[in-house]
Amino acid sequence: MERNFRSPTGPPERITMWALRMQQKRFIGYPIHQWLRWRGVSIGPWSYAPEHPPYIPHIGTITIHARTVIGKNVTLFHGVTLGRGDIWDEPQPDFGGFVLEDDVILGAGAVLLSARGTLTVGQGTIVAANSVLRESTGAYEIWAGNPARRAGYIPGSGPARAALKAKKAAEAEAAGVSGAPEAPSAVNQG
Repeated sequence: MERNFRSPTGPPERITMWALRMQQKRFIGYPIHQWLRWRGVSIGPWSYAPEHPPYIPHIGTITIHARTVIGKNVTLFHGVTLGRGDIWDEPQPDFGGFVLEDDVILGAGAVLLSARGTLTVGQGTIVAANSVLRESTGAYEIWAGNPARRAGYIPGSGPARAALKAKKAAEAEAAGVSGAPEAPSAVNQG
């Protein structure tokens, strides 16, 4: 289920992708990080591996909490925010931040909020546009809504196959079809 990296579509996107890679450099990193913030992209330089910065197809305001770990092939659309859900209070001692595993897609305007523990978005998961996610997800799931709820699984993924198999088994059981052969009935033997 691994997606191939897509190159940015235009010069602004290419410059931003270059800047995301360069903000980890020793002397020029800080000015580039400040330029990215001025452009509306606030992603900590140590949130991702330098060879795998997040893919940003459209330039827009993106705010990522400093305690975030970003995996490979993560796509962030404009308006994405990862932050604390209790900003009026002191941070909880057990607040661990965010983990975006490999191949995650966060739709435009998606908001991830956490106050305690670590909020993990599982591998291959899609969080739909304008969704507000406040809990961790499993792998290859689709989440949508405010508050976000699991809307399904990515077609062809392991969880999708398991869910389809369970659904078919439940339908077969409801229809009275079982896997074991039925014993002959003594009533109609004559």
